[in-house]
Amino acid sequence: MVHDTITGRGVVLRRLVLIVATVVACAPKRPDSVAPCNTDVHTYTLADTARGVRPAYLQHLRSPINAVFSSMQVLVTARGVALPESTKVAVVYPSTAERSTRQAFEQAEYMPAKLRGCAVNFWLEVGVMAVDNKG
Repeated sequence: MVHDTITGRGVVLRRLVLIVATVVACAPKRPDSVAPCNTDVHTYTLADTARGVRPAYLQHLRSPINAVFSSMQVLVTARGVALPESTKVAVVYPSTAERSTRQAFEQAEYMPAKLRGCAVNFWLEVGVMAVDNKG
């Protein structure tokens, strides 16, 4: 009777080891370490999308834009915010709306660019054209 109990435990132990080995072998691959995310200080551009960079994009404007037409570049950080005072304005019409338009884009919420799953800095090119729908 004691022999049957020991043999039964041995069978259970072998089955348990087999199950654990199967689970370990079939487990999904661990994601890459997040260390490259912290060390990547390069600022990417739209040209880098050919190398696998997913570009940043605008999620939400917090304040209205007063410009009829604007074109600018906004440096979106890996945290999804615009780096203040880094915005490069190509054109804003009327020119009196440049300051408020710049502020609107610098205070907006962005989805950061990603490279291999890591958020990275990205120069986002933003263009706005207002259309009058009254006519």
